[in-house]
Amino acid sequence: MNLTSNIYSAELNLRQPAEDFFIRIWGNTRLPSHDIDHHRRVWHYAKELLQKTEECRGDNFSFSPDQLLLACYFHDIGMSVDRGIKHGKHGKDIFLRFLSEHRIDAETFKDALDAVENHDDKDYTAPANPNDLINFLSASDDMDAFGYAGIYRYIEIYLNRNFKPHVLGNLIRENASKRFANLKRNYGFLKNLITRQEKRYKIIDNFFTAYNEQVTCLESGDKNQFAEYGLVEEIGKLICNNLNISDVLTDPLLKPGNAEVRNYLQKIQSELKTNHFR
Repeated sequence: MNLTSNIYSAELNLRQPAEDFFIRIWGNTRLPSHDIDHHRRVWHYAKELLQKTEECRGDNFSFSPDQLLLACYFHDIGMSVDRGIKHGKHGKDIFLRFLSEHRIDAETFKDALDAVENHDDKDYTAPANPNDLINFLSASDDMDAFGYAGIYRYIEIYLNRNFKPHVLGNLIRENASKRFANLKRNYGFLKNLITRQEKRYKIIDNFFTAYNEQVTCLESGDKNQFAEYGLVEEIGKLICNNLNISDVLTDPLLKPGNAEVRNYLQKIQSELKTNHFR
């Protein structure tokens, strides 16, 4: 079968079981930045990357769409146990449970299991082969870290990891820069994709550049006038009160007074929706 047929087969046979299992394991975990919709978006990006790479360089992959799909759907499920850097190991263990429940040979998915365990190395210290599964997974995951969705996702996970607001900007800019540089290094031959993702990367970089400037001048200014700083505060409130973006946008009593903050939230909510990816 050709690549398109193999992707269709993977989705037909594995996607719904993977989603059902994920939702059951995720349960009441409150981490919208890494929920099932994040994993759906990552699979969407992975399909695009796979298809465009084949169009440009031919079919020379060391893995099947089955392996890539399951890696995409389980790479962050470990966040239901540990929101820190060890979530990959927990994700691998949960992935093994899925394979066992569905009587799938784990050895067949060894590369996918390894990718889930090690995908969060954002220093990119290991030698990279763009055609390896872990690099497809990492690149697809990285693309969901850009744009307005990325702004929200970064803020939420970094606040959950107890980073102080005044250090967020530099940490996020450094991490996002590494992600985009790695994407460009491995898949720079996909000119249109890189151009589109560069625009999304610049959205997040520009946001946190402005945020850093606001952090340094808070003593002489009214922080309520700072849209970027105000958004970080607003997301912090969402976390503390177990609220979603839709809650504050639809409830007049919760709606932020700053129009620019509301505008950011609307753009984030629009990007987080995955109906057009399914």
